[in-house]
Amino acid sequence: MKRGQVTAFAIVGIAILALVITVFFVKDTLFMRDLFKQKEESITLPEHADKVKTFMRSCFEETLRRGIDLLSSRGGYIDIPEDVLPKGIINPMSNYLDVFNDGFVRVPYWVYQTQSGVLKTQAPTKTMMEITLSEYMDNNVASCFDGLEDLKYWIMRY
Repeated sequence: MKRGQVTAFAIVGIAILALVITVFFVKDTLFMRDLFKQKEESITLPEHADKVKTFMRSCFEETLRRGIDLLSSRGGYIDIPEDVLPKGIINPMSNYLDVFNDGFVRVPYWVYQTQSGVLKTQAPTKTMMEITLSEYMDNNVASCFDGLEDLKYWIMRY
């Protein structure tokens, strides 16, 4: 055999080897993709689980909505910051305003003057409001789990 023939056979051999390796990896990748697709399709939740998921999602959304309503109606606070000197005869203009609109609501002033004449600011930042809302959710989302007993009774009945 001549040198040219050996080189040609080596190039053809390398090309065939590269083709075999490529086909092996492509086939393996396609097989794995189909396997995962079939696995995802085979996982089905029972009808009851879907009801629980829907119930919990709506409860979380309602709790979040209540928190946002409180936050917006109270000037960015859920819990009104306490004034050093409570509202009374000595301090008639505290750090909040009592609003009587469909009930009793306290709205804090963002800037107010203390009894001694000093201007104070207490405007909440976006981060403070996010933290406050997160704490509200942590403290109130447990009520969603209380409703699971009612849901269990309802599911078993129907």
